[in-house]
Amino acid sequence: MFRFVFVAFLLLSHFGVSQVDSCSFVFKGQVMDEHDNTSVPFAKLQLKELNLSVLADSNGMFQFPPVCAGTYTFSCFHHIGCEPVKFQRVIQSNLVEQIFIEFHFEEIEEVNVTHTVFKMSSISVEKPTELDRNYASGKTLGDLVKQIPGVSTLNTGSSISKPIVHGMHSNRVLVLNNEIRQEGQQWGSEHAPEIDPFLSTEVSLIKGASAVRYGSDAIAGVIIVAPKPLKYKAGVRGQWMGTAFSNGRQGATSAYLEGGCKRLKHFSWRAQGTYKQSGTLHTPRYFMKNTASKEYNFSLASKYETTRFGVELFYSQFNTDLGIFAGAHIGNLTDLNTAFNAEKPLEEGSFTYAINRPRQHIEHELFKASAHYQLNEKNKLVFIYGRQYNLRQEYDKHFSYNDSIAALNLPAFQLTLMTYSGDVKWEHQWHKNVNGEIGVSFSQQGNSYQGRFFVPNFKRRNVGIYWIETWKLKTFEFEAGIRADRTDLEVYMYENAVLKNYSHQFQRVNASVGGAKVFGHHWVVRLNAGTAWRPPSINELYSNGLHHGAAAIEIGNRNLEVEVSKNVQAGVTYKSAKSVFQLDVYHNAMDGFIYLKPTLPPALTIKGAFPVFKYEQVDARFSGVDFYFNYKLTPQVHLSGKGAIVRAFNSTSNSFLVGIPADRFEPGFTYIHAFKKERNLVANLSVPFVRIQDRVEENSDYVAPPNGYVLVNAQITYSFLVRQQECYISMEINNMLNQSYRDYLNRFRYFSDEVGRSIGVKLKVPFNIQKHEKN
Repeated sequence: MFRFVFVAFLLLSHFGVSQVDSCSFVFKGQVMDEHDNTSVPFAKLQLKELNLSVLADSNGMFQFPPVCAGTYTFSCFHHIGCEPVKFQRVIQSNLVEQIFIEFHFEEIEEVNVTHTVFKMSSISVEKPTELDRNYASGKTLGDLVKQIPGVSTLNTGSSISKPIVHGMHSNRVLVLNNEIRQEGQQWGSEHAPEIDPFLSTEVSLIKGASAVRYGSDAIAGVIIVAPKPLKYKAGVRGQWMGTAFSNGRQGATSAYLEGGCKRLKHFSWRAQGTYKQSGTLHTPRYFMKNTASKEYNFSLASKYETTRFGVELFYSQFNTDLGIFAGAHIGNLTDLNTAFNAEKPLEEGSFTYAINRPRQHIEHELFKASAHYQLNEKNKLVFIYGRQYNLRQEYDKHFSYNDSIAALNLPAFQLTLMTYSGDVKWEHQWHKNVNGEIGVSFSQQGNSYQGRFFVPNFKRRNVGIYWIETWKLKTFEFEAGIRADRTDLEVYMYENAVLKNYSHQFQRVNASVGGAKVFGHHWVVRLNAGTAWRPPSINELYSNGLHHGAAAIEIGNRNLEVEVSKNVQAGVTYKSAKSVFQLDVYHNAMDGFIYLKPTLPPALTIKGAFPVFKYEQVDARFSGVDFYFNYKLTPQVHLSGKGAIVRAFNSTSNSFLVGIPADRFEPGFTYIHAFKKERNLVANLSVPFVRIQDRVEENSDYVAPPNGYVLVNAQITYSFLVRQQECYISMEINNMLNQSYRDYLNRFRYFSDEVGRSIGVKLKVPFNIQKHEKN
């Protein structure tokens, strides 16, 4: 696999880039402080004639898109309110230079604080850094999102992860995929979002009550993922990326092509595909039997856009086959109790790419059609239609005892979910300082199952309407929003051979208010408060039986009511030329919090012995702190750190809740070296610390929480230009010391350690295919 990736890199470097033509000249460089000759981060540069703007990065580096030969006027300023530096350049070839400006703070218009990008906003919007995205590339969406402070992941084995925000996950963290609410069987702890992380280059997180505009299920926050925007540019260009990891002998390759047509100047398109495969993973002491996986995805997109009108079509397909760790499926109660207390699994494996039972097969399709129309300078209409198809097949460890049925190799159960959605919104500006958004959303779902019963057939309809207004002044912003939702659930299931129909109606009005204030030259303070809600999901109401992917028996509760959150969140950000600091605190009072409670002892079924969990509803409180800092010792050496603390308490029984993330802190060290001829080296060392989760009740779980742990991870990235195309090669080592440990948030910690050391190599090669213009 390493040899294949290296050869592909050499071929693409030699053949995949274009010759420079008269409209492919690049102007790039670095913005510097004229007083102390240090870099100025996040300066804004404008090209007057082409109405182009770019934003420098944290090291002051900037690059304009390719332009034609000519004379251009540029402006460079750190923020609106400061005096810009204006200059002209005659561009007849690629140009690299330093731009010197006087650096000072007067007013914050747009600040990039490495993990948080905001425009003096009252809401908390956070994004992974470029370094984080490079580190998580080739892994799961959960691995990417957990680079943001305050986010961890709920894992099932080593190949399935889903985000946890402020101690909550699944139906309390809404995922918006390319403006469409992601709808799969997301209620399952081992049901990860069916999204290709190679495609989703734009990732952000909105925390807390400020997510009211997105409707129910956004109690903890909203994760927004999307491909990079389609923009018209004649010619064809693209990018290839390959990754390889030693643990599991994993390999992944992903590429896209995009372009535009000179004869249809407003039209653009993109085609993308990914293939990923991994064999049996291993801990420092043993192979984890049946943990191979395979994933293959593709997407197509097109867009036609003028100054007033635009329409976009998008289609993606996600497919994966996952082996479920065989050591979690035990034949009898004696062996199950032995496995709970064993240092090693009762079943150990050897390396293979084969995916055997127990396993999962998942397919997800998403189709999106959207259009917008600019009525005038202050009013815009947006229409979005979505269709999603989700197929989940789960195969038990053992075949049927009936040989003829076993020969068909059918799944133990199959779930098929169809979702249709529509959104209409009106973006408006009442006044130069007041703008807002009014919208209506509708969705309809139908779910059917085949095979063994776990959740019933159902139909679900939801309609919502919201109104949000924002008032902006020079150093202050205030936002208020309100939303009303209604959900109707129709359930169809057989009881004693008789088809029964059960109806549920849930409705709620929620609101939020928030403000942000700039103090002095460096500080921004935010405060947000609001309510949120969600109806109980189908599995919480009606699940009854073996959830094979989680290796557990789960029992629902038909008497569950809506879950209501009252949330307050405050944050402060400090930003200067040398340092960044961000602190967020929150308190969430939950009325009717629904959780999956371990119910001892385990149970014996015809399929084996499994731990039992039941859904219960209690009042609960969640409080916590997220923080991040970055300090430049020198322009080349940076110290950083991020961490999260969550405290969750069952107010009904005056006890701790189970399944809450332990305290985490991750210091980091980064070294940046800029060579001549547009070459850069970035080395990063991070040391995650995770405490033992000691805030649990005694004998409240099948296995006591594991000890805390400390890991060492390292990454080094070398970037360079090949014919004006930026390439990079990266090497990383995860769990460098090959530490044996178990994570409290992994359901399979009952049976196995986490994966051991893994060495990875990543290559990224962009390429450009353009026709020469005739003079």
